[in-house]
Amino acid sequence: MRRRWSSGAGRPDGVEVELVEWHDDGPEGSEPSDGGPRPGAPGEPGEPGEPGGLTTGSVGPGPWRGRRAVRWGAGLAAVLLLVVVVNVVEARRDAARAAALEGVRGLVAPMPEPLTEIWRHPGSWPVGEVDGLLLVAGVEGGVTALDPSTGDVRWSWTGTSVPGAGWCGIELLADPSWTTLSDLYLASVPDVGSSVVLCRGSGAETVVDDAADASTGVTLVDPATGAELFTVEAPGEQLGIQVVAGGLIVTTALPDRRVRFERWDVSTGEPSWALTSAQPVLGEDGVVVERYQVVQDTLIIAGEGTVAVSLATGQEVDPASVPDAPYLVLETPLDGATATWEFESDGSGSGRVTNPDGTVRFDLPGPVWTPPTADGPAADVLLVAEQVGGGLRALDLSTGAELWSRPQAMVVLVVDDVAVVSDGLTLSAVRLTDGETVWEVAVDPQFQVTGVTDGDVVLAAVLEGGVSHLVALALVDGEEIWRSDLAVGGYQASAFGGHVVVQNGSELIGYG
Repeated sequence: MRRRWSSGAGRPDGVEVELVEWHDDGPEGSEPSDGGPRPGAPGEPGEPGEPGGLTTGSVGPGPWRGRRAVRWGAGLAAVLLLVVVVNVVEARRDAARAAALEGVRGLVAPMPEPLTEIWRHPGSWPVGEVDGLLLVAGVEGGVTALDPSTGDVRWSWTGTSVPGAGWCGIELLADPSWTTLSDLYLASVPDVGSSVVLCRGSGAETVVDDAADASTGVTLVDPATGAELFTVEAPGEQLGIQVVAGGLIVTTALPDRRVRFERWDVSTGEPSWALTSAQPVLGEDGVVVERYQVVQDTLIIAGEGTVAVSLATGQEVDPASVPDAPYLVLETPLDGATATWEFESDGSGSGRVTNPDGTVRFDLPGPVWTPPTADGPAADVLLVAEQVGGGLRALDLSTGAELWSRPQAMVVLVVDDVAVVSDGLTLSAVRLTDGETVWEVAVDPQFQVTGVTDGDVVLAAVLEGGVSHLVALALVDGEEIWRSDLAVGGYQASAFGGHVVVQNGSELIGYG
């Protein structure tokens, strides 16, 4: 008899217990009390010459049978107890792990077997996910909201009210106290604040003298219903559009090379103020902006000239009165510390890890790397991206000492203290604490899979016969659990709403 139980979804691993007959001859010289033959003795009636045959004669009760029955019963009880104990332990372990993975961003529904196509929808790319809806950019502009589990269309906005292509993106409706780009960047995470779909026309490449009739249109759309909240239009070619300090700021370039600023209240759509720079800011040969930055309630734009505008009053201020500040500041809370990285406008930067009292623990070689899907890295390991070369480093959080590094690599996901990293040609599972490679597989460099996992397997694309296929690899050892029967025919797979979505440039395909 065999008993078998599984310890992982979709995997045939388990424990086999086989109960075999045990011939106990008892103490030397002992015999059954009735003097009859023992069951299954070779050469006895039943199956002549084969162990295990049963005699046709009766066997009365006696000490031998009692001892054998007791041993059989005890063995069976021990095996059954072992099965129960193991099942209980595994159930508790799985429940604890499920609780730890609950709420992990990017996690999809269990994938124990090959995925099947559920829906298709025309579209260029996924704009993002808001309130459980997948927003898809239209091929000709506009945006559509889909249910990622069924592909059903919840609403669609065509973009007809916005001059230009009607490109759409998700913007955070920032708290009025947030006045810097770094605040907006840090706040742009799921479940923080409320969001709005911001759709605009295409931006300008150059400013020409006969572009007096150019304009920039922006529409804010409710992500829950698709209803237009309000539409604005500003003269000039688009330089920048952002939601900051509770307002929509539209910056445009005018034909005379001056810059125009206009603000609308996000909650009401009412105009707050408008300002045109007193002097030309842009070069004669086109739009050249060396600096576009918000510092202490002030928006600064620098080209051949510099202009600074107070976001609170809409008045032009002296640029020299605005203190120097990093272009973007990223702060990452850690276990008993904080990592800070300051970007400059040219992409360079510097950073440090500080203690709760503000003292510097160590300097950083690059910004902290936050994978798209993670259940939280090991408490004593910090992953950072190299400033130059695109490499990856793991640092000891206590000292800053380098534990290991990978050239030309990016973190795809972190689960159970294992980082899955990609260099474009291979996908590897690396132990966080020491960098040891747990497993590694070659992948299709033309097909990007952005950390799609259910906590047990991770999806990857492999190339076979010139065709790319989706495969599910066990996180624990890289074993291929399944592969799709048909080629996907796309170039990127991502997770939205707990489901796998593949894009191929003209449509999105939902799998489950």
